[in-house]
Order: sequence, then structure tokens, then C-alpha cells
Amino acid sequence: MKKTLYTTFIFILPILGFCQQVHDQTKIVVDYIFTLPSSDQHSAAKTQVNTQLLIGSTSSLYRAEPKAKSGQSKIEQNNGGTELKFKSNMPNIQQYLRNYDPQKKDLVGSVLVKPYYWEQDKTTLKWEILKEKQLIAGYNCTKAKMFSERSQKYFLAWFTADIPFPTGPSNAGGLPGLILKFESEDKTLGWEAVKVSKPNETNKIVWFDKDVQKTTKADFDRAMEAYRKDPQLIINQMNIKGTVSGLKVQ
Repeated sequence: MKKTLYTTFIFILPILGFCQQVHDQTKIVVDYIFTLPSSDQHSAAKTQVNTQLLIGSTSSLYRAEPKAKSGQSKIEQNNGGTELKFKSNMPNIQQYLRNYDPQKKDLVGSVLVKPYYWEQDKTTLKWEILKEKQLIAGYNCTKAKMFSERSQKYFLAWFTADIPFPTGPSNAGGLPGLILKFESEDKTLGWEAVKVSKPNETNKIVWFDKDVQKTTKADFDRAMEAYRKDPQLIINQMNIKGTVSGLKVQ
């Protein structure tokens, strides 16, 4: 069984070097707090993650770079060898590059022991713009609502026409203005902007790093399933020595 899982992991994530980078000049930087339910089924607490959206003239890049927290990982000595015990409750998607051009595909980057990316067709969101208003991060916002077929949930968004870019956190977008707040109607998860600012030297480029391994969403999902069944096997087989790509382990 373990050999099967390892073989699945190795061969369904093909190594396709791709040295090109996609980049655009950043015009605006938006910091969001992403709130999601705790992984502890017996806890009513929620997890909060700092995320960021870089907005350019032709594209935007949403990124979440969660770091392992104390208690999420540890090094153990077993039978003279070293094993990394690692557990993460963070969302899988770390990068989402949206091209405003409807003819171009979007790019999604994620980490499963190593970083991968894949191309994705545009997500079509059928919005209903409502009359309600709300002030968020100092901007006047208008409420909108849509139904997600994938999650079978209604989602609410507050967007501002003062920042006329059709984008938002994660894969939310398609409204006549930047989405500053996006949440499920049942309040189980959501994003809210806490700061809108100009770029600095560290984020002046909307940069999607494609110097990683290319795959497909279907192959990545199958590999993720294998990892969930036996994560320690995958980590040990990949010879991880204290570092999981994309997450620094203390």
C-alpha cells in the first residue's frame, strides 16, 4: 500500500521545468485577513491568516504564505534516524494569478512538499449587485451576492468602484471594482481588507514564479489524496531534512 502511494505521488506530478516568469508592475497592495474554521472539530475557534493581493495593470496576484507554527512540526530521533513530523492546517493554495484578459488562463500555485503550479480556466461568477453599502478600509463599498455551484453556498462581496480593477482575494473577482470583503453567507470563512497601500521595493512586481514544477489540477488533487493517506511516508521518501518547500520549519 505504501509503495503504491509513493509511486502515485511521484508520477502524477510530472517535473516540467518552466523558466519563464509572469510579471506586471504593482499599482496597489491590499492586505487581507483570511478567516476559516479551526481544524479542531471540538473547538469553536477560528484560524486567521494574513494574505495579500498585488494589483497590476493587466493582472493581480493573491498570495498566502503561511508559516508552520509552534506545535505543527517537530524533529524526532527514531532508531538512529531523523524524522520530520509535520502537520499544517493552512489552506493549500498559496498563489493565484488572475489575468484580466478573458482570453488568457489564470495560474494557480500550491505546495505539496514541493511547489507546483497549473493553468486554470476563468471562474465564471454570476453576481447580483445589491443596494447595501459599507465602509471598508476607508473605501465606500457596494454589496453583491452570488451562488457557488462548487461549494453549494452563497457568497457575499463588497466592492469599491474607487479602485476599478475586476479582482479580489483568492479567486473572487468579476465585479466593476476591487473586492475588499468576501465571505460565505453562513460566515464560516471570509476575507476582509485591513490595509490598502502603495507598493514598496519588496512587492513592486506582480510576480508569479514559474520556476517550479508544472502539473494539472487533477494530478495535484490525486497527489494530495495520497499525501493525506500517509503524509509521513511522502515526507520521508522525499528526504526532507527539516524543511518542507514553501514552509520554514523551526
